[in-house]
Amino acid sequence: MVVRRQGDATLVQALDPNVMVEVPVRPELAPIAEEATRRLDAAPGHTRRLEQVSPDETVVADSRRRLRRVQGQVAGILAMIEDGRFCREVIQQIAAAGRALDRAGVKLLVSQLQYCLEDEEAARRRRGPRAMTPPRWSDCSSCPHARVSARHLEPTNGVDVVVGGGHNGLVAACYLARAGREVIVLEALDRPGGGSRTEETVPGHRFDLHSAAHNIINMTNIPAELDLAGAGLVYQEMDPFSVAIHADGRRVRFHRSVEATVASLAEDSPADAAAYRAFIDQATPIVRTILPAISGEMRARDLPGRAANLLRVLRHQPMATFGEVLGPYESLLRRSLHSDLSRGPVAAFAAHAGVGPTAPGGSLYAFWQAAYHLFGQWHARGGAQGLVDALVRRLGALGGEVRCAAAVGRIETSAGRVRAVWTEAGERIPARTVITALDPKLALLELLDPPLVERHVA
Repeated sequence: MVVRRQGDATLVQALDPNVMVEVPVRPELAPIAEEATRRLDAAPGHTRRLEQVSPDETVVADSRRRLRRVQGQVAGILAMIEDGRFCREVIQQIAAAGRALDRAGVKLLVSQLQYCLEDEEAARRRRGPRAMTPPRWSDCSSCPHARVSARHLEPTNGVDVVVGGGHNGLVAACYLARAGREVIVLEALDRPGGGSRTEETVPGHRFDLHSAAHNIINMTNIPAELDLAGAGLVYQEMDPFSVAIHADGRRVRFHRSVEATVASLAEDSPADAAAYRAFIDQATPIVRTILPAISGEMRARDLPGRAANLLRVLRHQPMATFGEVLGPYESLLRRSLHSDLSRGPVAAFAAHAGVGPTAPGGSLYAFWQAAYHLFGQWHARGGAQGLVDALVRRLGALGGEVRCAAAVGRIETSAGRVRAVWTEAGERIPARTVITALDPKLALLELLDPPLVERHVA
């Protein structure tokens, strides 16, 4: 390795029999660049050669993680191009991959160059007794500028920490890693997944502990954008997605097709069938109106369609429609559906939101029945754990890290900014961003230090 001056720029030149690479010194390496420049000014020919040295194990592990992240990003870019997705999205991902590769190079350069500006004893103390002899300037053992504090050489300001290793936290972590960020997921349990875990609760049989149907994620672009199929995830659609069996023996099959569902209801009650069709006709534009909030994006080309859906919702008796959406679903279903043949199953789906039948605003979850006809209902092959396993694989491929049995004790803040995350075991993890994928009350009132409520009181 050679440090070379070219005009006003300082370059680090890596020499190999078959390749020569010159890397301009980045602003993060300003202390090193200034020191190198002073020495180069006094050196004949403006060059100095460093001894060849292998980085220590910590640097190797860090570089491997960063380069795997770049590898995953490049694979994602190729998939996007193969899918015909170009323009801004692809360019953004190429830029993110370039920044990640750049940071990996900077990390290696820091590990090499900082030893050149320390004396041998200081480097030995920092690297430990088993480390290799650090490289040095060949003629500067007594140079007055031989020491530069290591804390000035580290370019990072912390990592992005996701608290909670459920599927929501893992999705957020994958997107951060996909953008070239350093990500650590902290999960309190002994394995990731949260409510999306599948366990052998009966010997020889595995059951989903909570989440079963993965419907909303299949209303978004998340599986495609993260290439979860490439990470082993397979979704299977259920059709019919539900069969309601009543005490008197009547059965109603709810299909993705509204027509097939209405036909099943008509076998026992034509009145229920007609009422259900009218209810879905009312609910569909409401669902289409709020779908952009589910996907997390609103593109300009979507505005006309969303406005048209909103007009359909408000076309007849707009105040009554608002009242129905804001009211409880018990009264809505009694008005809209003919009998419990259809009311019971729709109410059961609405109750999955954790909202009782008399709670204000609960009607939206009953109207959500139309979403199952628009998008279907889906299960991951192998259970809900299939989604978690795919997300963990994708995050690993992107260079992210998941730490289990790492319960968080507090989130340190100062001057209005997050500074670090402390685990209950006492480890402090410097953080530039913290995302909490857990109960907001726990995050803001118990983990945040100082708690949010104290800030408002102050």
